[in-house]
Amino acid sequence: MPPRWTKEAEDLLAVGSSGTLAGGTAKAVLHVTDCPSGGDRFAAMHETLTAKKAEPHYLYDPRTDRLGQYFALDRSARALCTGPGAHSANKTGSRVIQVEVVAQAAHPFTKDWRPGPNFRAMMRDIRANGVRDRWIARPAHSYADAATLRVSYATYAAWSGWLGHCHVPGQNTGDEGPTFGHWDPGAIDTAAFFAAAPHGAPAHQGAAHDGAAHPTYVVVDGDNLFQIALRFHTTVEKLVSLNHIKNPALIHPGDVLLLA
Repeated sequence: MPPRWTKEAEDLLAVGSSGTLAGGTAKAVLHVTDCPSGGDRFAAMHETLTAKKAEPHYLYDPRTDRLGQYFALDRSARALCTGPGAHSANKTGSRVIQVEVVAQAAHPFTKDWRPGPNFRAMMRDIRANGVRDRWIARPAHSYADAATLRVSYATYAAWSGWLGHCHVPGQNTGDEGPTFGHWDPGAIDTAAFFAAAPHGAPAHQGAAHDGAAHPTYVVVDGDNLFQIALRFHTTVEKLVSLNHIKNPALIHPGDVLLLA
């Protein structure tokens, strides 16, 4: 069964509500936020998104590798506008996984980012939910450029893979006129985006990893939660809560556990 929650991600506790997906292909939509230039950018964008009740599935900071999650991956998120068509763009697919990157479209984040284990964990779970490593078109370089790149609802519904916010139809207050209000994620390097999370690349097996102040542990054969809790000076109850574990007696080699 595909993972619904990324164990390495912080639980960001959405204010808005998720919805039921309409079915079809699996896709992911990449946004960048209009983030502040200094301070705790992740916290600032989290506050902005929850205030608007416009949360995506993931919020990711490419400079710190900090990752948070608002909604389960088999539910719809709230980051896209509702345009014309039978279904909201948030719901048009078996998966419509939305990623907000703390960056700015005018400064492509792949030029100076520091992707790490949390980025790889996010990509691992997006792929496990059926999203293919391919882009529907190149990212936009400007607002005007975006107007030439957005796709029809039929193309959007049929696509399996990645899109930028710039490609999604109906994102300018619901109309399909010549003015287009989004060009994010900007002119990122799409090849570098996938290369930063190679297929099959393990996390740090059998050892704790302190990534972006959120240490994780990859389960090996013979482990159980009690042993792991003792080893890392925590409790089984805390591990169960952090990792959304339904059956504490059932963990598997290769599972990545959030430790704190």
